[in-house]
Amino acid sequence: MHPIIQKYLSTNENLDTIVENNFNKEQFLEATFYELTKEIHKKEVNKNLLNAIDQAIISGHPDSNLYILFIILSMLYNYYFSRLERANSICSIIESFSQEKIPSVIKSFFLQGKATLYRPVGNIEEFIKLMQASVSSLDKNSPRHLDILFNYMGMFALQGQLYENGTYKDIAEVPNWPKHIQ
Repeated sequence: MHPIIQKYLSTNENLDTIVENNFNKEQFLEATFYELTKEIHKKEVNKNLLNAIDQAIISGHPDSNLYILFIILSMLYNYYFSRLERANSICSIIESFSQEKIPSVIKSFFLQGKATLYRPVGNIEEFIKLMQASVSSLDKNSPRHLDILFNYMGMFALQGQLYENGTYKDIAEVPNWPKHIQ
């Protein structure tokens, strides 16, 4: 297992930090992954990075989970810069993988990323279905469990559905919500 995946699955350390401390600068996809983590929060799209992402997707990586994690972040990068067709194309690459072999944390991250692609086109039903699936399939013992749950709640807040008609969404309705957090 690649060190980036091992750390991602076993800690709740920030992905940017994990990649920075564990990438191989000689491996093209890993070097592009590092650049992607540095560029994803900037306000301007990096066109050179877009080309590198395409090349890295084509070249692949020996660790399929690292490849999938890279593709998820690439999908989100394209989404953030309103490149929805490209984001959907990248999403379809992940869907071609055998879902049973993808660790639940990575699968949950993917489902949340995929759900965001439905927001701009107004398909709220599919958005909600995917967000619920993202938390339903997640291992409660995962160090990233709360991160995924808070992303889930944050998405409902963005939709204006966390607080409706004078009441907050009932936490008890959230799949896999820890009972000790109320």
